[in-house]
Amino acid sequence: MKRAIAFIVSVISVFSCFGWVASCKKSGGKITLYFDGGGGSGNYNSTLSMKPSAANPYPYNTLEQLAKEWSDNNPDFEVVINRNSLNGMRSAITGLLDAGTAPDMLYQAGGVINDDLGKGWYVDLTPYFDTPNPYAEGVRKWSDLYNAQELEGTRASDGKIYYACLDKVTVGLMYNTEILAKAGVDEIPTTYTQFIGCLEKLKEAKENGVISAEVYLHQGFWQEIYLNTSVYAGKVKDFDLDGNGMVSGYELAKAYREDGWSFNDRAFDDYLGLCYRKASYYPDNYLAYDAASKFSKGQLAITDGLGNHMRIAYRGLKDKLKISGYPMLDEQASDYGGTTCVRGSAGLSTAYWVTNTAVNKGQKAVEACVDFLKFLTAPQNNARMVNDLGFALPLRVSDNTTEIFNDLSLQYEEDLASGDSVMWSAVNLFNSFGQEFYDTYEKGMGEFYGDNHRGDRSYIVGLLNSKIEKTIDDATKKYGWSFD
Repeated sequence: MKRAIAFIVSVISVFSCFGWVASCKKSGGKITLYFDGGGGSGNYNSTLSMKPSAANPYPYNTLEQLAKEWSDNNPDFEVVINRNSLNGMRSAITGLLDAGTAPDMLYQAGGVINDDLGKGWYVDLTPYFDTPNPYAEGVRKWSDLYNAQELEGTRASDGKIYYACLDKVTVGLMYNTEILAKAGVDEIPTTYTQFIGCLEKLKEAKENGVISAEVYLHQGFWQEIYLNTSVYAGKVKDFDLDGNGMVSGYELAKAYREDGWSFNDRAFDDYLGLCYRKASYYPDNYLAYDAASKFSKGQLAITDGLGNHMRIAYRGLKDKLKISGYPMLDEQASDYGGTTCVRGSAGLSTAYWVTNTAVNKGQKAVEACVDFLKFLTAPQNNARMVNDLGFALPLRVSDNTTEIFNDLSLQYEEDLASGDSVMWSAVNLFNSFGQEFYDTYEKGMGEFYGDNHRGDRSYIVGLLNSKIEKTIDDATKKYGWSFD
């Protein structure tokens, strides 16, 4: 009884905080469909004011305007953008989904799908991607609005697609050119060897008192996926059974079972060496170091970041800021180098799910939710929605109008056009088998860079080996995989 009361109180609290009632409410004879807002890099919910200020530097209401335009042309339904977003807060989201009271269209990170399969929380969107998008002229089917490989990367372990993404992750390295110039670095590195050379010059300049800033620090372990993919790029054709250019969790598990890779192999050892080489330039006590804040204040020469980090950094640094994609892993730096991991974007983001709340309102409500998602992904609408906020790249990258992302968007298109590149997470050894295994990887890498197990490759290898067999066994049972 106490647990039941606690759950009811928590749900009421969430409703009170976020300002919606997820029921089949009618407004002016229309059925209301609630849209969660939020976003992968920036928040698409409307700000309280459209007047810029220090407290409100990025006024925004474009998504709300688009919802009104769609609603005005749909006699049976009205889309309401929630005042605030759950923004992927799993502790609240799972309870609402279980109770069938989540927003009809819900934002979450796509990676949670394999943990949620079989619970009946989401609509299978796979067949809809093969249907036309009435809002995109000249597009035969909805899926044509996406990069095919990136869309394939959103498939769950059962082969289905449960969410539609509304933008692309903007990702890259940020350089303080004033600090680099003092250290004698005149050009932004384009290869890993050049990048390490740049870090070494900065280190020497700091040791000699030429600069006072720290040299380099990343802002997340997941951003090292580009190195993981670069090292294993030559294996994509071997592992990729369906030829879509992306190695799925199933394909990765099958390759593991057939001794195609392991954490004991030379490639993974090389990956760890590359990671540790750049990590040797991290500040002391790096886990307590606020990279984003220090960089924006001119106290850190290089860091990586997403679109929101870049916008914040630009406010503080202006013309001192240079943004570029991650350097290519060259053959001089690694025997596994030579293939470009597409720069500028880590792939699709701001994933939207049609939930069981919409299902409970009927099939027409589900169809209306899908139609609204199609409306938001049509290039003319998607460009407005994404560019007006300015924290991510639109689905059609050439539509980008956020000036500080120009180099990234050009690099993205250049790498795709080259025909000799792989997508950001074409091979992802850590994030293909669920959150628990990825958490193990993050813990291990933190220790690998830290004081307790600094540079000890046997530690991280042993930790991952202690989990991988059971992880794949559990996934095989859960998803009904067969490796025959």
